[in-house]
Amino acid sequence: MTNKNINKGEIIFLNFVAIYGPKYKSAFATQKLMELTESHWSDALKNIDLDIIKKTILRCRDTLEWPPSIAEFRKLCIPTWKDLNFPSPQRALQLLFCNDDRFPILKKMRKDLNLTQLRMAKQEVAQKIFNEAYEKSIGDEILSKWENNEQIEFEEPKRLTELL
Repeated sequence: MTNKNINKGEIIFLNFVAIYGPKYKSAFATQKLMELTESHWSDALKNIDLDIIKKTILRCRDTLEWPPSIAEFRKLCIPTWKDLNFPSPQRALQLLFCNDDRFPILKKMRKDLNLTQLRMAKQEVAQKIFNEAYEKSIGDEILSKWENNEQIEFEEPKRLTELL
């Protein structure tokens, strides 16, 4: 869905000026600095789908008092398990123990995690260990796609589509 001709840096700049006003705009003393900033943002976001960028801008508007750095914004762009239509962490742990391979990420996690240790741990401890590994695995997969200049798109759950 990404259109290579869209200046994503300009989209960020205009939206952040509208959202954060002087907190953002005052950082740009000259036109040259603004253009350089737009260029850096465009380059950093070139492989991120425009819809993800738009949703992340809304997330920034709703949750951050100050505009994020490029690195912070990229982290906010990483889809969650909900965005990717993956099972919840609780359900994913059940599927992992059942050797259910419907989700390739769980197949990979099965190799990386000590399932015997997870099975022997208390449920709350096992779920906490799994949740951290699940979140990291999703993030690692997305970041590796960015590093390899692969497009990242995800299917939105129907309930989110209706809200936006």
